Amino acid sequence: EASSATVDGSQAPATSLALVLSGIIASDDPRQGYAIVGESAATARMHAVGSTLPGGARLHSVYPDRVVLDRNGSLESLALPKRPLAGLAPAPPAPAAAAPTAAPSGEAQLEQMKQAMQRDPSALSEVIRAQQVLAAGRQRGFRVYPGNNPRAFSRLGLRPGDLITAVNGTPLDDPARGEEIMRTLGSAAQARVTVVRNGRDTDVMLDLAAIAGELATPP
Repeated sequence: EASSATVDGSQAPATSLALVLSGIIASDDPRQGYAIVGESAATARMHAVGSTLPGGARLHSVYPDRVVLDRNGSLESLALPKRPLAGLAPAPPAPAAAAPTAAPSGEAQLEQMKQAMQRDPSALSEVIRAQQVLAAGRQRGFRVYPGNNPRAFSRLGLRPGDLITAVNGTPLDDPARGEEIMRTLGSAAQARVTVVRNGRDTDVMLDLAAIAGELATPP
């Protein structure tokens, strides 16, 4: 019998797991992508290929419109919803005629960000400069400061010295996972981060699509 690793995942049947796919960061190699998956849109978190998802399935591969799950050796697919998920703001309607000065749509902004990250994975460092924070030998998170574009940093709602301890509910207490999640921020339209500010935890919604222009502009 062929193992799941050798089967073409693009033809996998739909999964019966009660999971919601609310976002995808796909690349040319389906084994190198990321997906925001959860039991609901509110609990969805970012997962890399190879991660174990709620329900016990493993994220096998990521395509532009769906992901493939390895469920006990069988491949199943989970597609992006064709309509906005409940609780998420719908994308703004496209203008009837694009004016030369019209602002890019949300999808266009996200595409700009993806292209910028593919061209230069460190593009987000122009906006956010992150430093690993350790306490008692364990990682607490990343303290952030403005990069070369302090205006964009401020527009995100961050303040210099904020300590980011979680992204979309995923704690940044593991060094390898934390760095991986921080690297993927530049390819997401939005991200909810938990920061320690003035000794108190607070959630900040980063509208990364709003600074797509800064990220997409080559140096």
